[in-house]
Amino acid sequence: KVKKVVELFDWVDSVDSIKLARRLSEEAAGQGLSLSIYLEVNMVGEATKFGFDPQTLRESIDEIIALPNLIVEGLMVMPPLVANQVDNRQVFRSAKQLCDELGLTRLSMGTSQDYKVAIEEGATMVRLGTAIFGKRG
Repeated sequence: KVKKVVELFDWVDSVDSIKLARRLSEEAAGQGLSLSIYLEVNMVGEATKFGFDPQTLRESIDEIIALPNLIVEGLMVMPPLVANQVDNRQVFRSAKQLCDELGLTRLSMGTSQDYKVAIEEGATMVRLGTAIFGKRG
């Protein structure tokens, strides 16, 4: 799948492991391309979500940034599903702090359910699928 991803896209917003980052880097180098990436972070350790835990990302960031043919654009966070959007405020705040700590400026967080709070806490990109297309059912 990595080969097709590099061939078809110039941006990946869900790089969730150093292994995947290495594979993308190798494939992009082999194709003579560069690829922009967002590193996916699982801020609260949800078993149903993918991503780096914050400490592993802190330990791995220098290696990832040094990989050839990858441009680390920022972080991507999928918050827990909550009934009240303000319940994710601390998750978003922690993600912004991590982004700043790592020296990154772009932060993709927030969905149709909680994008307003995500923006208040520093999101530079939000995902609004349900708000635009409605719920599938």
